[in-house]
Amino acid sequence: MNDSWVFPLVIVPLFVLIAIFARLLTTLIHELGHAIPALIFTENDVEIFLGSYGDYNKSKSLKLSRRFRIYFTLNPLRWWGGMVNYSTLSDSFYKRLSVLLLGPLFSFILAIAAILVVWCFDFNGFLKLLTLFFLVSAIIDLRNLYPNGNPIKTFSGSITYNDGTLIKRLINNRDNLKRLSSAYKLYAEGDYRGAIGLFQNLNLNFVTLDALNIITSSYIQTKQFRAAKNFYSGLINTPTWQSHESANFFNIIQTVVHKAQFQFSKASILLIFLILA
Repeated sequence: MNDSWVFPLVIVPLFVLIAIFARLLTTLIHELGHAIPALIFTENDVEIFLGSYGDYNKSKSLKLSRRFRIYFTLNPLRWWGGMVNYSTLSDSFYKRLSVLLLGPLFSFILAIAAILVVWCFDFNGFLKLLTLFFLVSAIIDLRNLYPNGNPIKTFSGSITYNDGTLIKRLINNRDNLKRLSSAYKLYAEGDYRGAIGLFQNLNLNFVTLDALNIITSSYIQTKQFRAAKNFYSGLINTPTWQSHESANFFNIIQTVVHKAQFQFSKASILLIFLILA
């Protein structure tokens, strides 16, 4: 073969394959950066999705531990995007911040470490090239720290945002987080009316599914069904919640009732009727 054909036929495709592999590796490590602190800070299951935003139906799964599972599409070329599903860290600003930050930072830190090891110990050229591409990909991944504000629709229909936007919202809503933490404590102590008072003063864009579970339960406990409907009506008009339909809220109420370990009463059925009306 003429040497002039070696570069376009061999070297270029090799570079492309290495670049693709480095990008896929970056995505996996990015999501692990979110998942590892989420596993440490929560007691519930943590799920990684590669190639989708929460599509269980078209994903294969790999169970790594009792609480940790990875869902991935069979086509690795779709792994350019992914997400981590975990319980909301409602009681700590710094825990939430660390989970959000460690996604893009984890891949960057590992890429720097890989470069130092491979080049300091003078490994072969292929590993040097791979770590170099990995570092470039990790640097590009840092763009996730920029709050672009573009909504991302998950498979369940809910709306999320990139890491930078979520970090910006977390910082802007730090006072809401303190109020939410206090409301959780009042709820745990059985002061449902006090908890509702704090919940009603929350920025509605800051209300999560976990918070909505507690809010709904508080309204049920105090039989404030009309107030619950008014709260939910205001909630679904916010950008974060416009994608949630009443049927999804019905499922939330079922979860709350199940967790509270009581059967559907006339009161809870009335609340569902008011919400769906």
